Amino acid sequence: MEKIKANLEELGSDLNHIIKMTFYVAGQFPDGVANSEKWITARRVRNEFFREHAPHLCDDDNPPTLDLVGVSALARKEMIIEVAVVAALKD
Repeated sequence: MEKIKANLEELGSDLNHIIKMTFYVAGQFPDGVANSEKWITARRVRNEFFREHAPHLCDDDNPPTLDLVGVSALARKEMIIEVAVVAALKD
């Protein structure tokens, strides 16, 4: 999340301009990705980060559109979650 924040700022934007987030979660999901421990932990971390840096993006306020995708593997075997963000530039 810190890297996303830094990248947005480097491009002249910020967290407040996030339009959509996509989370790719690696693993097996017999009960669905949304019920997995990996996603529950990632969601908690995301909300804690937003609570500090952009509170209106937390789940209990007005989070950006989110896609949650379960995959069998990511680019490197040690990767568990990959996040892609679409954001607008600042006005």
